[in-house]
Amino acid sequence: MSLLEGWRTRVRYDALLPVAGSSRRVGRLYAEACASMDLAADGERAGVAVERIRRWTGLSGADAREAYRGALASEAQEEADSAFFRRHPEAFDRWLPGGSEIPRPAGPVVYATLHFGHPVLSCVYLQRNGGGDVRPIIRGLDDTNPMADPKRGWGQRKVGWVRDLLDGAVFGVDAVATARAREHLLDGGAVFAALDVPGDVSDRTSEVEVAGERLRFSTGVVSLAQMTRSTIVPVVAVGGAQKMAVHFGRSVAATGSDSFSAVFAELARFIHRFPHQWWLWPFVQRV
Repeated sequence: MSLLEGWRTRVRYDALLPVAGSSRRVGRLYAEACASMDLAADGERAGVAVERIRRWTGLSGADAREAYRGALASEAQEEADSAFFRRHPEAFDRWLPGGSEIPRPAGPVVYATLHFGHPVLSCVYLQRNGGGDVRPIIRGLDDTNPMADPKRGWGQRKVGWVRDLLDGAVFGVDAVATARAREHLLDGGAVFAALDVPGDVSDRTSEVEVAGERLRFSTGVVSLAQMTRSTIVPVVAVGGAQKMAVHFGRSVAATGSDSFSAVFAELARFIHRFPHQWWLWPFVQRV
């Protein structure tokens, strides 16, 4: 086992993450350590990410590298915060912001997000603060998922915690779960899902162009929105020491063939504004 494999499969999730959840301060140290280790240990992936950030944002090479380091820290911070808030639900309640600015269009709503900042916890925020009966769509974390076992184990524990927070209201991505999500929307409910899932994990895909790159993403969520004539509301959340900050884009009616491109363009505004928060810089699939 290589040093990088050992770090990703054993040290990070089995040894360090349980400690990271002991306090917010330790969690921040965990995030910085993870970012430094990942950046140093995987030069090939870092090179892909830095070059993409440079092309998309116009940042210098040094600033693009720092933005990628921030993205690595963002994902690790989400892990540490989730581990801490599982132990301290009263602190989680204080950390969530108020909900007076949540857009809630009439009829079915799809809240579309990114692998960015605090994606799953922002769904809890939406449901608790006026976003309606919001239920997340989450890909399964069984043995077919390509994650390493320790990371998958952590993901299963986190999903179980979120499921408890939402009283079990979580949809999967199989045909039965999709049918249930469709009925939930037709009943006037809302779902929450990431729109930046790389196209290699789905049969339904769409291409978009960003900064001269043709990229392919899964479009299952937008297809669901089109079938139910839902309004799509772009949303991302950025963590903070005192409060989580939630940002909304312009709503898109899922009625046209260009619905995916329109929604992704809104979400891309957040990627450009907060490049240090998007986790998928090296992973998106180029056509």
